Amino acid sequence: PGISSYATHGDGYNFASGLEQRLHFVCNTDPESFSTLFGKLDLKTTIMVNMSKSGSTAETRGNMDAFNALLVAAGLEEGKHNIAITTPNSKFDVYAQSKGFLNIFRMHNETGGRTSVGSAIGMVPAAFAGIDFAGFLQGQCHMDVLTRRAEATANPAMIIALALQSHMQKSGRKNVIMLGYSDALKEFAHYLQQLYMESLGKEYALDGRTQPEGLTMFGGVGTGEQHAFMQQVQKGISDAVVRFVNFRHRKADFGCARAGSTGRQLLAFVKGTEAALWSNGKPFFTTTYSENSAFNLGMMIALEERIVTILAAFKGLNAFDQPGVQDGKLAADVVNDASIYIATKLADTKFVAAHLPFVGTAAEFRAAAKIDVSLTVVDSILSDLEANRAVQDAYPGLEALKMSREFKDGEFVYSISA
Repeated sequence: PGISSYATHGDGYNFASGLEQRLHFVCNTDPESFSTLFGKLDLKTTIMVNMSKSGSTAETRGNMDAFNALLVAAGLEEGKHNIAITTPNSKFDVYAQSKGFLNIFRMHNETGGRTSVGSAIGMVPAAFAGIDFAGFLQGQCHMDVLTRRAEATANPAMIIALALQSHMQKSGRKNVIMLGYSDALKEFAHYLQQLYMESLGKEYALDGRTQPEGLTMFGGVGTGEQHAFMQQVQKGISDAVVRFVNFRHRKADFGCARAGSTGRQLLAFVKGTEAALWSNGKPFFTTTYSENSAFNLGMMIALEERIVTILAAFKGLNAFDQPGVQDGKLAADVVNDASIYIATKLADTKFVAAHLPFVGTAAEFRAAAKIDVSLTVVDSILSDLEANRAVQDAYPGLEALKMSREFKDGEFVYSISA
């Protein structure tokens, strides 16, 4: 949804779009930015659209819980300020119904997060953002027709996938640098990072063989980002394929002495960089769309989804699972459980009487608390506790704990007292 908002209205979409409401995307778990944002908003006129298939996604659930706590503190009802996008009969669906959410939009359980922009996940934010979602879906449907052509040379997804696969078979693994020559494409490379790396970064093939695979994708906006990449690409190690995306028609232009206009200067950057890559024997692909529109954005995203699917088929991979992401979520749950356990111990009068004051390393605290997790986890929690215990809501009940940390003999030593 953020890609569409940037592409349709630009960076300043909350000020230049003429929308009746402002949009803010809260995707990360960052209490500082959350505090900054909600310190500027009027909760009485704020709605949070919560997107999660199950409701258990840590980022979504954490931000929703924090938002709802603010509502309760302000004497407001949760249901009147929340919308849910989830799967039918999920725990989140049941929760949203019990709280009387303003609306619940449902998506198919089979729809993966990175390929969900054509579902309610994309539709609801598009409605708030004044985006032509029907046009977006029409663009996706049009690309579906093009990428179902049986003749490989008439199928744009097959052409690009074959070219990438063939080049890498001849020259070895490559990274892909995606440069979008329009500020409207500011978030496009970030979207593609997840699409490609989550879909193709796999340990096992479909037949169960151990076969580590992947394709590293990064990039950004053309004329700025190319300065970050092109020295190495042109003259350094040959480890990347460059992809360009640009629009043929522009809605505005300005005079420029060097090129005639800034739009023509933009064209010179694209074609000049292509020429330099060609002369240096470096691989690249260019995709040109007629203009920046919802229809073409739909085509762009659908094309990339099909390329990834074909590449996965070439490599014998399942493009639609993400076991590595699940590994990270499960490991984060271990840290969460350990953090709650340690905070509970430090609030327990029996533990305090038996072990505080405490002076020792993370290993010694782990032994005292009888917690079976790695030293790295224990040390990181103690470090966080020492730095943030006085921050409101960080460690409720432990704000007055006296604590210090000192690096000594190659490791940190903690002093804790009630």
